Amino acid sequence: MAFENMNLGRRVARRMAQLGINQVQLAEMTGISQGRISHIRLGRIKMVEAPSIFKLADALQCDPRWLATGEKQEPEEAV
Repeated sequence: MAFENMNLGRRVARRMAQLGINQVQLAEMTGISQGRISHIRLGRIKMVEAPSIFKLADALQCDPRWLATGEKQEPEEAV
């Protein structure tokens, strides 16, 4: 299963900013290459596979459904 990347990149960037992490750190946390994370953030990748969504959601401390679709409640900012 894959999810279309309409606003996924914006949600990833927002959570990264809230958590104070950069692309290199997110890549290390997820095992997803920094280049692929960059392409996701910029909307250059049109379909993102479910395993990647789950890895990103775990690292970004958010619900995978929200990350993939924008549905459900957005996570609160990190303290």
